[in-house]
Amino acid sequence: MRILVVGAGAIGSLIAGKLAGCGIDVSLLARGKRLDELMTQSSHTARP
Repeated sequence: MRILVVGAGAIGSLIAGKLAGCGIDVSLLARGKRLDELMTQSSHTARP
């Protein structure tokens, strides 16, 4: 199963983390400042 969580704020990140912890393939959709933060902090990011 693959899940897309729209919004990488506090709640979206929490939900994505819980789903990933259950073995589900999760993607986060972020924009703006939060996207820039994630791009610098994570090794598993992609920009379209």
